Amino acid sequence: MTVPLSERLRGLADALRRRGYSDNAALVDEAAAALEAARADAERWRHARRILTVEDIESSQDMFDAFGVEGDEHENRKADAAIDQARGKAGQEVE
Repeated sequence: MTVPLSERLRGLADALRRRGYSDNAALVDEAAAALEAARADAERWRHARRILTVEDIESSQDMFDAFGVEGDEHENRKADAAIDQARGKAGQEVE
């Protein structure tokens, strides 16, 4: 069985820490966290695109373009939480 890259990176960070390279370990930990976050976002997108039509996505983009509005980060986190809940991966609720 292949060990996921993020786990391998965490192991490398631990080894670096044991050898006294805490700055490098922190960088490797940061890379592992970024990889895990990117994978979670990719899973959310794969789920969302299964339930949203192209027209839904296009009309939402048109609305944002027409009003010159960028997505609010709080609303983005709420959307992530809703998608995670729909996927059965309920995480922290966003108020």
